[in-house]
Amino acid sequence: MFLSGTMEVNNEGMLKIGGVTAEELRDKYGTPLLVFDEKLILKKIKLYKKAVSSYPGPSQIIYASKAFLCQGLAALINQTGLALDIVSGGELYRARKGGFPPDKMFFHGNNKLPEELKEAIQAGVAVFVIDNAQEARLLAELARGFKKQLFCQLRVTPGIAARTHDYIKTGQKTSKFGVGIETGQAEELALWIENEEFLNLQGIHSHIGSQIYDSRPFRELIWTLLQFLLDLRRHHGLILKDVNLGGGIGSPQTAQDSRVDIISLVAEVAEELASTCRREGYPYPRLLLEPGRSIVGEAGTTLYTVGSIKEVNNSKNYLAVDGGMSDNIRPALYDAVYEGFLANRCREKPEIRAAVVGKCCESGDVLIEETELPRPRPGDILAVPATGAYSYSMASNYNGITRSAVVIVKAGKAEPLIARETRKDLIRLDRIPSRFQQL
Repeated sequence: MFLSGTMEVNNEGMLKIGGVTAEELRDKYGTPLLVFDEKLILKKIKLYKKAVSSYPGPSQIIYASKAFLCQGLAALINQTGLALDIVSGGELYRARKGGFPPDKMFFHGNNKLPEELKEAIQAGVAVFVIDNAQEARLLAELARGFKKQLFCQLRVTPGIAARTHDYIKTGQKTSKFGVGIETGQAEELALWIENEEFLNLQGIHSHIGSQIYDSRPFRELIWTLLQFLLDLRRHHGLILKDVNLGGGIGSPQTAQDSRVDIISLVAEVAEELASTCRREGYPYPRLLLEPGRSIVGEAGTTLYTVGSIKEVNNSKNYLAVDGGMSDNIRPALYDAVYEGFLANRCREKPEIRAAVVGKCCESGDVLIEETELPRPRPGDILAVPATGAYSYSMASNYNGITRSAVVIVKAGKAEPLIARETRKDLIRLDRIPSRFQQL
């Protein structure tokens, strides 16, 4: 059983998160329900802030909002002093509605639309992370039109393939993100940006992938990026101020997964950057990190209500819940592995093995391939921990299923972050052409 943060089991065998029982949460908010542990989110942020404090130069932790973002979380992140990574006009809008100041935002994305860039410029976004030459030209043109100096980082592709799922690798030579160092494109574009009147090149950015559990890939990344910076200085006299190593630090999803000591890992990365700069006589750049999953992933738990239970050919048991790939596409998309347990019967011994499946009309709608459980009954509450990242943010209305509610808990109190969608929400944007109504 995977318990983390403030999760505990009371004497009656009921799961509690933040001092609130799973039964209370289900009865008040329904299921599926994504429950965030506020205390654990704040603990993770504190660890990151402490970790970079050992770095001798300036530093900034940037929350990667694509993992999960809503107005309430934007407000909470702002209170902690973190900056925010956004990748679309929609994330910019949502963050601003949550009171997050644009001058603490970093705008990412490989295909930023002209209207999104205009909106971000007008809002006063702090840094634009340029992905490609076409975007650089567009941004320069817009900056001239606004007569506004824009601070930029250049996203580079270092040619490093992290050992993770192919769909979450982003640093390999063939990545759709950034421009290659090895090809010379990064050098060429960096010089072009530097010569633009209204673009101010602050540094470089790279992200090599997700679910990385040791410092070795980051150290390799630092060696590659520092060599690039040294070449820019040696050949062109250009010294950049920012080194953004992206995110990707691993976050456990099951009790068997490795645990990352955030302080140790980040301290190793920071020391690698500092020592390399000292050795090469390069001024300490600002160290930037963009954790997302490792801040909210483990802090989120999804609660489901058990529905149908069946045995197939005496060899396979299926336990169906009232959600599935519509609220967590990651098992189907990334082969993500989770574990589940009956939140209202935590102290009972396992009796059967079962696959946990969703209610979507797809054979691939399998949340958990196999898990051991007490013999389940309809109405039981199934808890799936570590679903705080990339579950709600990737949710859909497939099969006409409404998106779940999201709450945050702390010290015995639960408060809503996102209300449950209604069926009226499903058809709110529907339109019926008048000629169809004449039939």
